[in-house]
Amino acid sequence: MLAEKRVEQKFFNQDKEKDDKNLMGLSLYRTQLAEYFIDDSHYNVIGKGWHTETRRQELPDWHLDKLESINRTTFLCSAIENTNLSNYISEKLFDALACLTLPICYFSGSVKLSKIIDVDGV
Repeated sequence: MLAEKRVEQKFFNQDKEKDDKNLMGLSLYRTQLAEYFIDDSHYNVIGKGWHTETRRQELPDWHLDKLESINRTTFLCSAIENTNLSNYISEKLFDALACLTLPICYFSGSVKLSKIIDVDGV
C-alpha cells in the first residue's frame, strides 16, 4: 500500500455547500486501511509517516518508483483517491490495473470511477 499517513481531520473534509455533493476527502480512510495492515509482515505499507518522513514526490521519478514497487509483486493495491469528486480520477486505479493488481477503491456511485469499474456487478 502506497499512502502518506494523514490523520488530521482536514483530510476528511466534506463540503455539503458546494454544487458537488460528493466532495469528500478520503486520505483519512486510506490511512485507516494502512493502519490495519501496518503490523502484518504479509503487507507492505509505503509512504511518509509510516517508515520514513520522506515524501515519495521528492524522489526523482516518484511515479516510476511506485510502479516498480507494486508491479507483479502485489495482489491487492490501494487505489483510494485523495478526494471523492464527481469528475476526478487520478492515476491510482490505472496504476493498480497496469501492474496486474486488484485495486481497492472507495467512491460514491455518481463518481466517474463507477463508470470504469462495474459496480453494479459487485
